[in-house]
Amino acid sequence: MKSSQQRYLLVPQMKNYDQITSDYEPYTLFFNRKSFNSNNVNTDKHGFRLNYFNKSFKSVYEFCEFDEISIIIGGSTVFGFGSTDDGKSIPSIMTKYGKEIFLNFGATAFNSRQELFLFINNLGKFKKIKQVIIISGINDLYLGINNKKENNFFFKNTFQLSNDLYKIRNNYYQRFLYLLYKTFHNKFVDPQKIEFKDLFIKKKIDKLDNLINFEIIEKNYDNIFSVWTSLSNHFKFKLNFFLQPMAGWVDKEMHENETKLFKFLDNSDNESHLKLKILSDKRNYEIFLKILKKISNKCKISFTDLNLDLRTIVSKNDWLFVDRVHLTDIGCESVSKIILNKI
Repeated sequence: MKSSQQRYLLVPQMKNYDQITSDYEPYTLFFNRKSFNSNNVNTDKHGFRLNYFNKSFKSVYEFCEFDEISIIIGGSTVFGFGSTDDGKSIPSIMTKYGKEIFLNFGATAFNSRQELFLFINNLGKFKKIKQVIIISGINDLYLGINNKKENNFFFKNTFQLSNDLYKIRNNYYQRFLYLLYKTFHNKFVDPQKIEFKDLFIKKKIDKLDNLINFEIIEKNYDNIFSVWTSLSNHFKFKLNFFLQPMAGWVDKEMHENETKLFKFLDNSDNESHLKLKILSDKRNYEIFLKILKKISNKCKISFTDLNLDLRTIVSKNDWLFVDRVHLTDIGCESVSKIILNKI
């Protein structure tokens, strides 16, 4: 049995999540697939996950006329990648048990810069934003692996290929050569200079050292947090940053189902799960945590490490993760309780 099929036996909801793709979106480049419907996860016509409110589910923009709302923003953890239904995401749980409305601004595969753009794009749609809660961090760390340049983002190669083909849009021979070249080579070259002989150059596989470029990550967060602070001061909303939890960072004995799942995923051919295993190293966590604490303090942003707080409220019998980064319903509920007690 394939590892993916073994996984679905333990977490059947992941079959629906694995079917979610993304749609092109201006400024953020892409966003959650619009109008996705399933038993476990549903998005509105704009790509936002449905939000629990008053015993029903609503689209984000149905809250535009409310006097006051709060926003929870981040990547797939905020989106609720792994929850068994829309009411089990962190924003929905917090709306259910808290004293205010928390909207789900979770975006699968977003980095911290895209999270900021998503917020800015929607800032003027609401009467009053009381709080902005950011639950994030791991996507930037993931994108920092073997990254030599700034501004890395998911699906970058797809966008670069599209741009390269646009440069030679009127030269069909050149387009054919370039597409053929890209079929067998990972590297990008100048599409206008590609020649027939280049097709026969032996494919060179870059040696990956799996090192994380923490220098770029620190510079990025210094810029991003500065903007968040300025927005918070100008628009008068309370700002909190929570480092999202990750298996390996939470000091807890693994649940038997987590052990089984990680074994399946670590032996799969899925590059993303293998990279997440690298990120689980405690040394990466300690360096990253130090950077976030330093910049949060500098920018006067309230900071909480959810990994540290989770250790104090869960036991070995609690099944928290569907993979190394995404949470079960119990995981989302535990995180929600921590945040509600902090804000």
